[in-house]
Amino acid sequence: MKNQIFICTLILFTAVSCKSSKNSISKDIDKLEGATWELVYLTGPRISFEGLFPKERPTLIFNLEENSIGGSTSCNAYSSKITIEGNKISINDPIATMRFCEGGGEQAFTKLFSKIESYKVMNETLSFYMDDIELMRFKKQ
Repeated sequence: MKNQIFICTLILFTAVSCKSSKNSISKDIDKLEGATWELVYLTGPRISFEGLFPKERPTLIFNLEENSIGGSTSCNAYSSKITIEGNKISINDPIATMRFCEGGGEQAFTKLFSKIESYKVMNETLSFYMDDIELMRFKKQ
């Protein structure tokens, strides 16, 4: 009898935790659209963040109806198709205008898109991850 109660309790806790996780993910998706996100952190380059983006920071805008993103690389306008399932996201190689850009900021920013596997929204911050490594962080504007 005690085993049956324990098993029922375990199943109940599992069901509740799965439901709350799905609700959290659904709320994250809702937070993505309707805002401009400004890049505040980028992993990888040995050049300082300010050195990569001395005048303007890259931005990101979601259009979930069209499964796309767009924004500015800090130099050129870009857009890309996306796929979102739960907290998993994949971003296709972006297309961008072809203005000449000094420094390596634009390349450092766009080359990470293909490595992004998941995202998390906490408060006014959006982070993209590969495994457990944070690749990019954006602040909501």
